[in-house]
Amino acid sequence: MLRGEVSIDKAVEMRLKNVTEAQKLLTSREAEVLKYVKEGFSNKRIAAALGISPRTVENILSCIYFRTGIASRTDLQRM
Repeated sequence: MLRGEVSIDKAVEMRLKNVTEAQKLLTSREAEVLKYVKEGFSNKRIAAALGISPRTVENILSCIYFRTGIASRTDLQRM
């Protein structure tokens, strides 16, 4: 029985905790790139928006994958 408390499924709670922890690991630039990835931007669009080269975006994404342990862009978008 709930007593005015919020109930969150344990699996969802763990996912939220993992996402929050992963985002704490990112630099501000990595967080910017991740924001654009989540919005569905291509590497070229991200590069243009940030004034960097597409190759730099690829490098930053590699760092994000490494730091978060996430292996695909699709999973990053769901994060």
